[in-house]
Amino acid sequence: MRRPNACARIRLTNCGLRIAAVACAPLLLSGCFSQRSYTLADADAFVPAVDEMCTPQPPSDVRQWLRRFHERTRGLLRPSERPALLTEDLVDAQGRPIDVLDYFGVYEPGLQSIWCNLDGLVQSARATGPDTTEGLVPPPWPGFEDVWIPVGDGLEIFGRLGLATRDGKPIEADCVIVLPGLLGDLNVMRTRDLVTALRDSGIHALAVELRGMGRTNDRFPDVYCTFGVLESVDLMRIAAWLQARPEVRETGLIGFCWGGNHVLVAAWDACRPEDDPIISPRLRPYLKPRPKEPVFQAGVLAFSPTLRFEEIIAECERPRNLLSKPVYNRLQAGIRSRMAQKHHDGRPYSLGDLIQCEYDRSTVRYPQNVADCLDFLRLMDYRGMPAGEKFERMRMPVVIVQGATDGLTSAQYVADLIAETENENVAAIILPGGGHIGFAPYSVSWYYSMVLGFFDPHSGAAALSRHDDGGQRRGPGKGGPVR
Repeated sequence: MRRPNACARIRLTNCGLRIAAVACAPLLLSGCFSQRSYTLADADAFVPAVDEMCTPQPPSDVRQWLRRFHERTRGLLRPSERPALLTEDLVDAQGRPIDVLDYFGVYEPGLQSIWCNLDGLVQSARATGPDTTEGLVPPPWPGFEDVWIPVGDGLEIFGRLGLATRDGKPIEADCVIVLPGLLGDLNVMRTRDLVTALRDSGIHALAVELRGMGRTNDRFPDVYCTFGVLESVDLMRIAAWLQARPEVRETGLIGFCWGGNHVLVAAWDACRPEDDPIISPRLRPYLKPRPKEPVFQAGVLAFSPTLRFEEIIAECERPRNLLSKPVYNRLQAGIRSRMAQKHHDGRPYSLGDLIQCEYDRSTVRYPQNVADCLDFLRLMDYRGMPAGEKFERMRMPVVIVQGATDGLTSAQYVADLIAETENENVAAIILPGGGHIGFAPYSVSWYYSMVLGFFDPHSGAAALSRHDDGGQRRGPGKGGPVR
């Protein structure tokens, strides 16, 4: 049984909503729920990854790596009655998923309530960009150049590339591709802060605006979003473009929210067999050829991925109130903006309608296109519809970071996923807080330690597989087959 708390007794009637509006006004007016910048300089402590190459028994997989790394960094997290859960903690002795929300004492219906989950909602909001950024161009980022990356069929993806340097010259290093969230662009402080931290720490970084988004949309207005189906190959081609540069060794991915879904789908798509049965024969002719070289071998980090995103589609089938469902209300504000920007027909608050409208104007246009594409994108089984063996296919280190106070996607789903995933290339950690993608506001020191530790070229999650028996690093593209 879930432990109820005070939220179980709260009932927001019409009168209650008016009272809540008055009570919440100071919080809203104070900017408490506005995005904020959290840079590496804000971290009051930083714990680099231990150099496991010098230990007698280095970790054999990413799950072991995460546990050892967490032992060194858990002191950076806020004090909590319950410690974070790692991969092995998410299942019981019989291999069944534990009750995550019960473990953390979280009352699930209260996760979208400011009365029950104020910290989680504030942390989420401070890591999230504005609801609409149409027409906004972020100012230049010091140390970054604007690039246009060809991905085929005349389409180019806009990005900002920052090369790590020494004595004014680019060094040879991995490059991490950073994705925004759903319908996102580069008008998010979180993205700028993260890629700057990577670059300043000796790791090349590229922030991108995917097809249909930001300046990619401005230059190619007739190219529409496919929510990960065509974007997956775009990411592989971006990685291949980067790896062709002399200063880039291998590539990795970081994604937030739906961007977390993007990177997980891309990790599977880069490793899947050509005849993967989860892909509909109707969809196959619309998919683009994948690069032959291995990509994403530096690893994949997914922050707060929406593992059962079809539940979110269902929740957005009717308008949601700001006070009773603030997370969905804000999501629907972004949906309304996109529907208006692209002059779509349909209900302006419906994510399902938006997906259908985008697909019907994309190159993936045929009857049952959405159903087939959802099969391609699905990460966990949903109402009898299978997800396939996506996580079992992944051949690079993959870590999912989730917060117990996430008001958009349940932390329970991470435990459910781990219980059915045998692949030791896939690991997860659930923190006591952080809301939805709000890990920098929750603990900026832990957040940057995690990111920079994961991609550390000598002792990160992927580092061990890149050395031969003599301890010498292998060259780029030699990390092993991914197909």
